[in-house]
Amino acid sequence: MIWYIAKTQQIISMKFSQLAIETLYEKVLELEQRVKVLEEENVGMTNELYELQNRQDILQDPRYKHLADFSLGDS
Repeated sequence: MIWYIAKTQQIISMKFSQLAIETLYEKVLELEQRVKVLEEENVGMTNELYELQNRQDILQDPRYKHLADFSLGDS
């Protein structure tokens, strides 16, 4: 009887450990996906900042002052 109780506790412990590992694995996958999304957003934001910086540099260059009032759209 004692052996059965000890074996049952061991099985329960193993199942709990396996469940905990599976839960942790799911969380790791979720975090990896979130990091991937943030990295993609970071690349996009960095590209936009470089574009804005380039536009600002061009508009501040005296050779391109005439472009300050130039518009390609309805904005």
